[in-house]
Amino acid sequence: MKIGILTFACAYNYGAMLQCYALQETLKEMGHNVEVINYRPSYLETKFPYSLKSIKGLLRIVKHTVSLILLNRLHRYYRFANFEKEHYQQSPIVCRTAEEYGSLIAGYDAVVIGSDQVWNNRWNNIDPIWYGWHNEAEGSQTPIFITYAASAGSANFKLEEDALIEKYVRNFKSLLVREECLKEALKTRYNLESKVVLDPTLLANPQTWKAWQEAEPVKGDYVLVYQGRDDDNAIRIAQKIASDNGWKVICTDLYANANKRSIKRVLVSPNEFVGLVNHAKCVVTTSFHGTAFSLICHTPFYYVRLNDGMDERAESILTKVGLANRLIDKEWNDRFETIDFSEANAALNSFRQFDMGLLKE
Repeated sequence: MKIGILTFACAYNYGAMLQCYALQETLKEMGHNVEVINYRPSYLETKFPYSLKSIKGLLRIVKHTVSLILLNRLHRYYRFANFEKEHYQQSPIVCRTAEEYGSLIAGYDAVVIGSDQVWNNRWNNIDPIWYGWHNEAEGSQTPIFITYAASAGSANFKLEEDALIEKYVRNFKSLLVREECLKEALKTRYNLESKVVLDPTLLANPQTWKAWQEAEPVKGDYVLVYQGRDDDNAIRIAQKIASDNGWKVICTDLYANANKRSIKRVLVSPNEFVGLVNHAKCVVTTSFHGTAFSLICHTPFYYVRLNDGMDERAESILTKVGLANRLIDKEWNDRFETIDFSEANAALNSFRQFDMGLLKE
């Protein structure tokens, strides 16, 4: 089949880009012809950090040229842009409007929407495309629509989404979602059946990541901080673990709290991120994908609960694989402990086989 993947592929963060790559490689391994649909709405696309189109923009660049903020953002932007260019098999047409997208998808046998928070109205602008909008003109070809590991954050759907779900999502061939809370919301609010599956990064053949795991972007023993949402306690906990064990602390996000505590910031490409996690002595994270790649790389980790309604994804997977004890509160002040990953590996292998069966079906 010719399959298009519709996800947040142009949002430059590690989770968004690596889950897209993982789903692409999984579908290719199944024997399909796969393209990442190059949908780049203005509300989602990560843009060049500074504008060169005005004197004001030029003055702003001059003002910040020597600042770490500018250098870090430029460094990050180019690394992510290069990853997108080198590792995605993208559709030949860049779609910025519904009309362009509607014409493009007529060439696919199926469209897979997801993974990532494609139904989170904080990010998706309640754009009908994420809910399965397609060209309804007479004679136009409509592909099969499914979701794989779609997420809605806290699943607080707005009234504007009801009509889109009733009109389009109800006709999807299959609904495979990432969290129990979304499964429950679809059932109770719309009477739609769905199944919870692994994030594509965990679904993918572990060999997908092997070459990237071997690279060492940073030498020496370190605790890696990766914040999906910033909290000073994540930095504090990482510093405690490092101090207790004679390690250093590095950070690979752009939140300012690392600077305030003089933490070294290491900005890497998505593929280098895999190696960074793999060679860490410990990962302290508030990110689902920081957690996922710690599981993939068998790196000891702690997920810091922020109790802001966004912890469910990490709590769900860690409970399923028997590592709920790695969920810690912000006040944590214990001693670092390593992890026996044997039970988690067995659970993930079982989930992987089952979810691959669902995706093939």
